[in-house]
Amino acid sequence: MSVEAGKGDNLKKYIVNSDRSLDVAVAAVANAYAEKKYVTVKIDTGKARSVTQNAILHAWANEVAIAFGEETPGDIKCKVKLHIAMDILRAEDEQYEEACAKSIDYLTYEQKLSAMRIMPCTSLMNTKQLTRVLEAMQANYAQRGLNLTFPEDDK
Repeated sequence: MSVEAGKGDNLKKYIVNSDRSLDVAVAAVANAYAEKKYVTVKIDTGKARSVTQNAILHAWANEVAIAFGEETPGDIKCKVKLHIAMDILRAEDEQYEEACAKSIDYLTYEQKLSAMRIMPCTSLMNTKQLTRVLEAMQANYAQRGLNLTFPEDDK
């Protein structure tokens, strides 16, 4: 089990992957409630994105940039984040949707692409979500004649 502190001392993240870590997390919530009488709990299932998935995304962005020669790998990643990853997060995370509605939606297309360089998106995803991004990217570029492939067992 691991515990991560967030901003201030009142934000903690518990990763529950055993009966023991579940007991610790439940006790922490109970203790916080006993002390403050108000606790917000967010439950997120699925593992965080894998290093391998992240490497695949970067490798594919390089592959696309080389194949088409029109954009840099960074440009490709921004487009993937804007057109694929953000849609997934916005559909599944109410707070992310609200943040995007307030900060991104009113921008021009070029401004949105620029914002993707600094706005968290794929880094917030779990393995299932990032797999969906990679599969959508793969399907998108297959339509343009580029076959992006997953290394064996890394999907």
